[in-house]
Amino acid sequence: MIITTIREASSYSDNRASEYLRNMNYSFNYQDTLLTLNPYFTFPKPEGMHHQSIELILGIPVNTIIILDEHIIWRMNIRNYDNSYDEGGEYIMTTSGLKLKNPPLPVPADSTQQE
Repeated sequence: MIITTIREASSYSDNRASEYLRNMNYSFNYQDTLLTLNPYFTFPKPEGMHHQSIELILGIPVNTIIILDEHIIWRMNIRNYDNSYDEGGEYIMTTSGLKLKNPPLPVPADSTQQE
């Protein structure tokens, strides 16, 4: 797995924006096969928030099974992800992106019973 973070901050000057970037902290834990993401980043309280953001990019090998926690999945802004299932669960990385491993079967339109 490849984990990349992209931090962004803006300010009235490049030097000040660079300082905001240096002072931003983000943590995650990767042990064995478990990646635990912190849903927050921190910065020094006296500086305050100044249009700061962190983008986390995960490079996940194809055929890897991933379990997404329902408490974090709604915060995700995923580009290669079928987000029609936003309740968390077991996903698999495919060549076309992250897919729900066992999606619910569609109900046929003609399955209604008429009496």
